[in-house]
Amino acid sequence: MKTPVLLIMILLTNLRALADENQTANNANYLTGVRPVFIPLAIISGLMGRGVELGYRLTPKSIIEYSFHRSIQVEDQSTKHYIHAMNYREFFGETFNVRFGLGVRKIDLHDKIWSRGTKKAEYDLQRYDALCDLTIGNEWKLYNNKFILGFDWIGGTVSFYKLKHKIDYQYKSETYVYDDKHDGTSHLTQGVLLTVMKMRIGYEF
Repeated sequence: MKTPVLLIMILLTNLRALADENQTANNANYLTGVRPVFIPLAIISGLMGRGVELGYRLTPKSIIEYSFHRSIQVEDQSTKHYIHAMNYREFFGETFNVRFGLGVRKIDLHDKIWSRGTKKAEYDLQRYDALCDLTIGNEWKLYNNKFILGFDWIGGTVSFYKLKHKIDYQYKSETYVYDDKHDGTSHLTQGVLLTVMKMRIGYEF
């Protein structure tokens, strides 16, 4: 229930401000140019990571971006998660924006499978997926509209096509049968991957 409530609160807050923003948006001193952005924090499906964006403002209300995101999880299994994407960001008012992206995700996984205290398998997995995502957020321009502070508050990523899947076994018992629906990547490749916050800091030339 927390996610729908958070989404409704964000939408209501931005809709309330949208009327006031539209009165001044036409007079805003927006630049049209290159936008390097650093992402010091991004939480995607429970994985914390960071990344970079390189954008270009096409109009005062629209931006195209290349983005790269990287996150690592080291517990019982080691997971490295990378996303390369091309995105389009549209502004409604001065700060509220919606972003749509298409990209490729790479997952490097080292996993060990145990059953009743016995190791059944140990393997390295590499997987590539095509994906699309949609996020909503706010962005503020500071100090003569040059410095960028933004937050993508919430969004979802969906894998729609598996491009490549490769497994190298270090050990495999005679009784072990691999199941790609329940392997160590299933929480990243099945259903909607939820982005709950992404912080963005940058500069526009």
